[in-house]
Amino acid sequence: MDNFGTSKTLYSRHISSADGAKAARMVFVVMGGIFLFIGIIFLGICMISRSHIRGMENRCTAETQATVVRVKESDEGGSYSPVVEFTTDDGRQVTAQNNIYSSEFADLFEGDEVEIHYDPDSPRKNYYIGEGLRSFNLIYYIFGGVGGLFALIGVIMLIVGGNAGRKKNVDELEAYYNN
Repeated sequence: MDNFGTSKTLYSRHISSADGAKAARMVFVVMGGIFLFIGIIFLGICMISRSHIRGMENRCTAETQATVVRVKESDEGGSYSPVVEFTTDDGRQVTAQNNIYSSEFADLFEGDEVEIHYDPDSPRKNYYIGEGLRSFNLIYYIFGGVGGLFALIGVIMLIVGGNAGRKKNVDELEAYYNN
């Protein structure tokens, strides 16, 4: 028995502070897991998108001038996809719609001449205008940066949550039981 009451009261106070530290660790672990999960998703989107665009760049090795015959607006509005006509290196006449919608194409009008890169094996399905795919690099930097930051924060929170307060709680309990 001491100034604070029964030893049971002291034991409860130590258990309460130990439970509080355990709850704080659990919050760090859960939040760290959430941050890590979101970071991995963002990094995955970045890598998949980059892989798709890189594949298009590798396939679209032929270049030519094309004439814009129409510019289609997306259903949501604000993004456009040009329909172009061009002649391939082997003399085929092709009319194709770009499968990329972007606000960058808002400045294109019927009759405009544009440089395109196309896939010689599948010119109707795979092409892009000028350096159009390069503008998507910003997306990779944003998704990659945010994903990397979230993953880093998640890992730090997991480490802190896994280690925080352990030594202090052990020292407090040892001091309590030794007195």
